[in-house]
Order: sequence, then structure tokens, then C-alpha cells
Amino acid sequence: MGDLASLDESVALERVEALGLEDTARESEERWALVSELHRRGTSTVYEAATRWCSSPRFLLRCLGADVLGQLGFGEGYPFAERSTVTLIDLLNDPDPAVIDSALVALGHLKSGDLHAVCALAGHAAPSVRHSVAFCLGGRNDDLAIQTLQRLSRDDDAGVRDWATFGLGALSNVDTPELRQALVERLHDGDAQVRGEAMCGLARRKDMRAAHAIIDELARQDGSELAIEAVGEMPQGEFVPLLEALLASNPDAEHVRRALDECRRTRG
Repeated sequence: MGDLASLDESVALERVEALGLEDTARESEERWALVSELHRRGTSTVYEAATRWCSSPRFLLRCLGADVLGQLGFGEGYPFAERSTVTLIDLLNDPDPAVIDSALVALGHLKSGDLHAVCALAGHAAPSVRHSVAFCLGGRNDDLAIQTLQRLSRDDDAGVRDWATFGLGALSNVDTPELRQALVERLHDGDAQVRGEAMCGLARRKDMRAAHAIIDELARQDGSELAIEAVGEMPQGEFVPLLEALLASNPDAEHVRRALDECRRTRG
């Protein structure tokens, strides 16, 4: 790819536009490297190009435009955020789920957008859109945002449940019985990542209902790293034997050692 910082801006825009049409999966390293370079530059020329792409009849270019607007000029405090938000909100009505997905992620990065318009998409047929709704709502403590994340934490798709549970447990400062109950419901989720996020969220709130789930997770051979993180949030003497066993099998695991030390201190 070479030194993208030295690339003439018109060349960079032409190249990323071509890649935007070629890379139908929107996953190529070069595409995203160029998008990141445009984010860094954050010029009016880039903003105008991205806005033009958002109006393209080709959905891949509309995705590209949203991807660029989402973090444009991050080093200068997102100077185009207000104008970009209007464009991105319009894209939430796009007929293509991929475009809605990109627009939601962009709004999440900008921490902007009409809450009702975002939450209305929580029932979208495409899991990728519901996942992006959860991402977009992360860190928003409005009642509607929290209620929507609670709903998404019960989604059929594990990826959606994972991000929604993370949003409730780690990104939100809200602490209500309803939010805690949503986390409790995920303690025995079939997905280890979801279980781990629920444990961490409850442990941060010192909710002892997480303790048995943490013990069960520590006893698994494939127990998640998040269980160790949860222990650090809520150290208990009852975790010591399991942590000792984990450390014996992996003596270089410093995060396990730190969690074990915290739990031993609770014993006095």
C-alpha cells in the first residue's frame, strides 16, 4: 500500500472509491487503510466526496460514504459531525441493510443521531443491523437506549446479545433492577463471550448473583478471560482454589496471578 500519508488527496479519493466498488464484502485491508487515512486528514474535500457517495445509486458507495463520515476529522474534534449526522440519519431509511449498518456504526462513533430513529431499528430483520444498533447505543444512558439494549440482550443472534450485554454491563453507568435482571438472564447464555460480559457487568455493580456463574466459568477448561476480569471487579475468597488451579496450569498468566492476589486479600 505504501505511504498513504504522502498520497495526493485526489488520488486517495479515486483509489478508495474504486476499492469501495470492488470490495463487495467491505473487508479489504487496503480499503480500510485508505478510509482511516481520510479520517485522519478530515478535510472539506473529503467531506464533500463522502457526502456525494452517500447519495450514490450504488449501495457500496453509500456504505463507503458512511464509513468515511463516521470518524472524519477525529483528531480535530469531528468538525463535520453535525452536518454528517443529518446525512447519516437519512441513510437509516436505506433499502439496503449494509448501508443502514454503516450509518449506525458511523453515528455510534459520532455519538449522535436521533435516538428514536436508531432504536426503531432494533427489530430489523438483519442481525447485522441489530448488532449495529447495539453498537450505536453503547454509552448512551437515556431510558430508551437502555430499554432497547435490554431487549437486544435477549436477541436470537449471539453477536447482537454480546454487544448489547457489553453496552449494558460495561459502557453504561445506569444501575437499575431491570438492567441487572437483563444481565442475570445472560449468566447462563450459550455463548461464552455473552456470559462473560454479563458476569463483568454484574461484578462491576458488586452483585453477588454473578458469583456462582464466575465459579462455573473458572472451572471450565475453555473458560473465558472475561471471567478473570469479573473476579478482579469483585474478588472473593471462594474463587481462590479455582484461580490457583488455573495459575498452576499456566504460571505465566499474570492476569490470573493478580486476580488471585486480590481474592487472597479478601480472606484477610
